[in-house]
Amino acid sequence: MIGTPIVDLTSGMMASNAILAALAARSQHGIGQHVEIAMFGQAVTMLAYLATNTLISGEDPVRTGNAPPLAKYMARRRAPPSQGWETFFRNHADGIAAMDLFVVPTISFRLLYGLLIMGHGRRQVLWLGVTGHPTAEWIAISSPKLAAVNKSLAT
Repeated sequence: MIGTPIVDLTSGMMASNAILAALAARSQHGIGQHVEIAMFGQAVTMLAYLATNTLISGEDPVRTGNAPPLAKYMARRRAPPSQGWETFFRNHADGIAAMDLFVVPTISFRLLYGLLIMGHGRRQVLWLGVTGHPTAEWIAISSPKLAAVNKSLAT
């Protein structure tokens, strides 16, 4: 089985970056640029992470195939998962709230800023504040509301 030609792909990405840099230099200085891509240089660059690990740890590198170099440090999935995010969420949904600060452009090109807190348990809006000029005072006024929301989630 033939693997992904990763050096070819990353060399192409570096070529596109070099071409964009050359175009930017031409537009600023009016002088054309020479772009040269070395696939061997890109392959050596891709080994920098593995070489650093080898030099720091003193361990000989091992073949990892398509697995990322960090695969040995990543958590392994147990089958079947006994406790996961879904279990945690199901057990604690009534005490979890999501908060979002968002911007809404109006038809007159004004920006309105909103602060929304939504409880996950019953999917209800716990707090919604909207202003045209978010300031520290606006956040300070919202803070007691946030504390009240936190207290209501705790009960």
